Amino acid sequence: SALKDHLLNHKKWTQDAVDSINGASDKIVAWLEHPVASRFQTRGLVVGYVQSGKTANFTAVIAKAADAGYRVFIVLSGTKVSLRAQTQRRLDRELVELNDVLWYTPTRINDFNLKDNPNYFLDPDKDSHVLCVVKKNSPILKRLITWLSNASPEILKRCPFMIIDDEADEASINTAANQAQGDPETYRRTVINQRLIELLRLSPKAAYIGYTATPFASVLVD
Repeated sequence: SALKDHLLNHKKWTQDAVDSINGASDKIVAWLEHPVASRFQTRGLVVGYVQSGKTANFTAVIAKAADAGYRVFIVLSGTKVSLRAQTQRRLDRELVELNDVLWYTPTRINDFNLKDNPNYFLDPDKDSHVLCVVKKNSPILKRLITWLSNASPEILKRCPFMIIDDEADEASINTAANQAQGDPETYRRTVINQRLIELLRLSPKAAYIGYTATPFASVLVD
C-alpha cells in the first residue's frame, strides 16, 4: 500500500497505470509458492517490451512478496556498475524509504561486501527483510554466496529467498558447450550461470523470476 500511495501521490501516476501494474504484479505473485511451505524451488519468466515498466513491475512484486512472508530479496541488475546503482536508487526510493524499519540493504552504498554475522540479519523471527542489489559479476556473487553460506542451516531453512534476474538473457544463460548425453559429473557451466545455481541451492525455499524483453534464449534453454 505504501508503494501504491507513492506512485499515485508522489510520482503522479494515473489510477489506470497503477491499477495495471497492481493487476500484473498480482498475477506474478499468485504463481509463487507460499513462503510458509517447507520446501520449494519456483522458476518463472516475465516478458515485457523494452522500456515498458519491468523495474516498476518487479518493485511491486517484491513489495507484495515481502508482505506475504518472503525474507531475502536478491536483485541481479545486469553487468554494469551504472545499472546496478540506478536500480539500487530506485528500489531505495520506492521500497526501502517508504518503510525503512522493515528493510536492511547491505548494497545501498556499494556492491555486496558484507562480512557481519548473517544470522543476525536473516533471523526469521525478525520483521525486517534483506534486499541486495548486485551485478552479475563472479567475485561479487561469490562474496554474497559465501556470506549466506555462513548462516545457520536452521535459519536458512526458515528464510524464503526471491531472486529477481533483471535482463535474464544477459550473462545468466549457460552458453558452455555440452554434449547432449554427456556425463553429468563433467557438465560445464559458464561462471555466472554456475553462481546463479549456487545461489538457488542455498535455501530449500527459493523463487527465481527472470525479467527480459528478449525472451527467446530464456524460454528455450533448460
